[in-house]
Amino acid sequence: MDLNVSGDEAYRRRMQMSGMAPPAAASAAEFAQDEESFAQKMMRQQGWKPGEGLGSQGQGITSALEHKKTGRTSGSIIQSAPVAGLAPQQAPTGVPAVAPVPKKKKVKGRPSKVVLLRNMVGPGDVDDDLQGEVAEECTKYGEVDAVRVLEDGNLAAEKAVRIFIRFFRQESAMKALVDLNGRFFGGRTVDVIFFSEQRFNDDDLSPGNDDFE
Repeated sequence: MDLNVSGDEAYRRRMQMSGMAPPAAASAAEFAQDEESFAQKMMRQQGWKPGEGLGSQGQGITSALEHKKTGRTSGSIIQSAPVAGLAPQQAPTGVPAVAPVPKKKKVKGRPSKVVLLRNMVGPGDVDDDLQGEVAEECTKYGEVDAVRVLEDGNLAAEKAVRIFIRFFRQESAMKALVDLNGRFFGGRTVDVIFFSEQRFNDDDLSPGNDDFE
């Protein structure tokens, strides 16, 4: 007895000695076809239809998984090729797209109830209606306590018009700063910072270090 003969070879020799032909091994194509059919059958039980994604909203795979033999006793699981003539998988309708993460805005100054808007309007654009319009616009952030508009021709154009807004709550001032800072208004980019509440109360509204000049 040859102990170095494999089990498959010994079985083949016994079949030859008995006069019977060993059964032909199934081809790789037949094996793949049987397994693909089984996989598709399992997917259909989950509600899958050819060309559609698996899942309640069609967001899953569009073709069955199949077994790919890589060796005599090893293999791997791969996704079978899509059915010919079907369009590539697309995002299902009604599923919202993932929105990009917004950039975090930098908060300028020490948080307070007062914010200072610069570059909302340029030199010479201040009129009698500006103060009321700003106050009305900012009520969407919270109750406004006071608004002051000052124009200083000695400053650079983007800092010449200074609009101070004092809210009753610091949270309202924070909302206004986050929403208004960096916004485009009349071709200008609005610059918003927190302003010292003590200085506002003392009517000290002249440019200083707190304005990041």
